[in-house]
Amino acid sequence: MASYEITSYICRQLNEYKSGAVALIFLYDSSKVQRGILEFYPDGTDIAEASEDILNGRIFLRLPISRFTSFVDILRNETPIYLSYFSPGNAFIQTLHEPIGEEET
Repeated sequence: MASYEITSYICRQLNEYKSGAVALIFLYDSSKVQRGILEFYPDGTDIAEASEDILNGRIFLRLPISRFTSFVDILRNETPIYLSYFSPGNAFIQTLHEPIGEEET
């Protein structure tokens, strides 16, 4: 199991990445170490499950492109954000204990 606090990100829209992804979001911790990549594929594509690069401390989530804007929205508007990996079928980004009705500053 791995979990990292994410403090910054880079979005990249592609014509097509070598894997077939059409968009990528690179996720970084406070030391600017890359901790994850969200790979987005055309809707309807057979997408591989999440994976973990234990040696380099990175998590890879693979998702349909229709979910791209919801992930960008979370990254833009929420804090703190954590990227976690428990198994190929159980990997995610999340917030922790957000107060109801909180307006981000």
